[in-house]
Amino acid sequence: MIENDEKKLDQQTQDGVKCAEAEAEGHEEICADQELYEFKKTLDELNEELLSEDEEDLEADEPVAEEEPKASNDLAKEVTDSKKQAEENEKVENKPAQEVNKPEKPIETPEQKAQNEKEFKQFKYKKTAGRIDCDLIGIDVSLDEVKNVVSKMQEYCFNSITVLPSRVASLKKEIKNGLNVCVSIGYPYGEMGMKAKISDMREARSLGVKGFEINLSNSLIRDGKKKQISKALAKYRSIAGDKRELKIALDASHLTANELQFAIKLISEKKVDVLLIRNSESVSATQKLSAVKLTAGKCHLQYTDLVKNLAEVNRLFDCGAERILVKNAKQISQTLKFEINSQEL
Repeated sequence: MIENDEKKLDQQTQDGVKCAEAEAEGHEEICADQELYEFKKTLDELNEELLSEDEEDLEADEPVAEEEPKASNDLAKEVTDSKKQAEENEKVENKPAQEVNKPEKPIETPEQKAQNEKEFKQFKYKKTAGRIDCDLIGIDVSLDEVKNVVSKMQEYCFNSITVLPSRVASLKKEIKNGLNVCVSIGYPYGEMGMKAKISDMREARSLGVKGFEINLSNSLIRDGKKKQISKALAKYRSIAGDKRELKIALDASHLTANELQFAIKLISEKKVDVLLIRNSESVSATQKLSAVKLTAGKCHLQYTDLVKNLAEVNRLFDCGAERILVKNAKQISQTLKFEINSQEL
């Protein structure tokens, strides 16, 4: 570019020389016009070149925008997602622990609710009935009545039935099929020799009974025959073995408070599974509390009473009875079912 400028200046100089020579020859006007025209033309060309060079310099100096990597958009999205997740976590952390861990309550339809209530009441009845034994040893109880109760034991859901030794052979088939039968020996007052009791136990054991109820002699208790009673209890335990339940029965209606306490204390010290107190309605609340304390952790308490409804059953349970013995199996079963089903949950 500089060389071009120098050439143009040389040309102007030469033109100037020519003009000077023309002036010398008398052509002053032609040289003046020619000089002005050439000067303007050169000036315009110089201006155009300068403008062109400035534009090229500006384009060369402008920074070229770098092409963003393709992954930049994905990275930006990940950052945004991370921020959102952090905000959600912060919200969860700020919630109370009960609200965060609170499970969603399932939606229960009316049909499901009714079915659940029905199942719960059935469970409640079975739980109560499972602590009841059916007493079928009265002299007024016929064999047909015994058979009728046995046929409905699955419906009643009672724990067991108690019968006299003379009825055991008639129930051999039912016993073999799993019926829980307890044989009562020496009923009602236990005034039967130990050898006779042992003989009945052995015969019943051969027929497959699962429990023995031995009625303890009231006369031995009144006379305070501690050694004789202890010897008899040890013998009964030996005959029953470890797999069969040994229940010792006392008739509270024919014993004084002191005699009853003496017998309870003596029985609870031996290896007896259940202490049955018959006619427990004659036993005071204080005596029942004493019986609970004496037998605690040693054997179960069972009361027999003329219960008629759920409230009376629960009253005996509240008095410390683990189980109860009832005579009116059908009536008590129907009453318990009706009252439990009538309860609002």
